[in-house]
Amino acid sequence: TYTLTEQATSDTRYAFDESVYKITVTVTDNSRGTLTADVELVRNNMASTAIVFRNGFVPAPITFDISGEFGGTKNLSGRSIEAGEFEFKIINAIDGEQIGETVKNDANGQFMFPVVTIPEAGNYHFKITEVTGDEKGVSYDTSSYHVLLDVTQAEDGTLSVTDKKLYKGTVTNEEVGGVLTENTTYEDITANGTNGIIFNNSYKADPANIELGGMKYLAGRDLTEGEFTFNLWFADMDENQNWVRGELVEQVTNDADGKFAFETRTAEPGLKYIYFITEDASDPDETITYDDTEYMIVVTTRDNLDGTMTVSYEYTVNGANAEGISFSNTYTPPVTPPDEPEDPEDPEDPTIPKTGVTNSHLTLWIALLFISGGAFTGLTVYNAKRAKKD
Repeated sequence: TYTLTEQATSDTRYAFDESVYKITVTVTDNSRGTLTADVELVRNNMASTAIVFRNGFVPAPITFDISGEFGGTKNLSGRSIEAGEFEFKIINAIDGEQIGETVKNDANGQFMFPVVTIPEAGNYHFKITEVTGDEKGVSYDTSSYHVLLDVTQAEDGTLSVTDKKLYKGTVTNEEVGGVLTENTTYEDITANGTNGIIFNNSYKADPANIELGGMKYLAGRDLTEGEFTFNLWFADMDENQNWVRGELVEQVTNDADGKFAFETRTAEPGLKYIYFITEDASDPDETITYDDTEYMIVVTTRDNLDGTMTVSYEYTVNGANAEGISFSNTYTPPVTPPDEPEDPEDPEDPTIPKTGVTNSHLTLWIALLFISGGAFTGLTVYNAKRAKKD
């Protein structure tokens, strides 16, 4: 009885057959001067008719350094990049599985992937993308890079990369039949000499709002809604390099509480805006003394580098700082001249009321007149007699 096995070696490229053959030979004398041998063959405890060892060859895997071959750069416009700010990943484009962990950029914007393992001959497709984050103010690059490798096996069983290409996929949105469709076009950047994995992001803070307005005060009486008008002017520079009123931008009126506000305007980061605000007295009310103060407003914006902006306001009047914008008017009631007397009317003829008191007064007047008449007659007679005597 014999046992037959394959002797494995230390060459890990081979998969050795672990079969165990048991060979039993029975020799019989046939009494005719010859011997007869009967062979019984058993493989792994099962009868077999032949001895066959089946081996497999597994080539030694190789690695490919994508970053070493094609690099990895993150560019950020609009502000400085920070280490670890952006992430990138490799996907096996054939099965969609991510390879390894995501990697992050360094302070210079560079990033590197670990080498990928190539286990056997064939075609390989690796897709590299940036992980879209949620940083405010940052626009992320939606491009994808595609590494295509052709791997062959030599006669001695070794693997090698015989062809490598880098394609860039650019995503565009197109409206087709009223439906927004995402399309990706691919460019062989190996052929045009670019040959590099570069993601370009941009940063821009969200616009901020400029809000201008103030208060109107009126002494002497209550003000009414829409009673007073206020002017917003762009600033201009005169020949002496001084800021003066330029173009009239907008006019608004006060509300019932005296407040007034101009339309909200958009401010971009890092810029300065200069305005003037005055009260409009082009059509004055003679009972109102108007406030002729001219406010100059300097609006400054500052990027907080987190996607937001801070807006600050500086108010001045004739170069002196002011706390805010307010206009104070005074109401003076008009002077009313005295009324002129009316022309007197002709008195009506008196009527004698039929009362007892009035009749007694009338009798008294008649008696007085009678007495006066008698005296006058007596005096006349006396004077006449004296004249005859003389």
